[in-house]
Amino acid sequence: MLSRPRCGNTQKQEIWQTVNIQLDSDMRQKVLEGEYNVFTCAKCRVELPIDLPTMYHDMDGKLMIWLLPRDQTLERTIIGHDADAQSIFGVTHDGYRKRFVHLRL
Repeated sequence: MLSRPRCGNTQKQEIWQTVNIQLDSDMRQKVLEGEYNVFTCAKCRVELPIDLPTMYHDMDGKLMIWLLPRDQTLERTIIGHDADAQSIFGVTHDGYRKRFVHLRL
């Protein structure tokens, strides 16, 4: 549940922590257009980004991108995500291209 303090509305919200485009092909375009992890208040219709790190995974293209909020450091992202960090830094998933990208600049 997420809340919008200005209007007092609380509602359920889908939040993406991992996007695998082979499992949900529509998400590729949503990520490219910045239309994922956006809170749209049902009461006042304001749209706000949900700034959380998200793993973008393209198994066919052997590509993993860790999408980071603009104010989040790499060190802060890795804490609590050791398994994902190992994948990104090449401990597993040989042949993958791995990137970190800061979003919503």
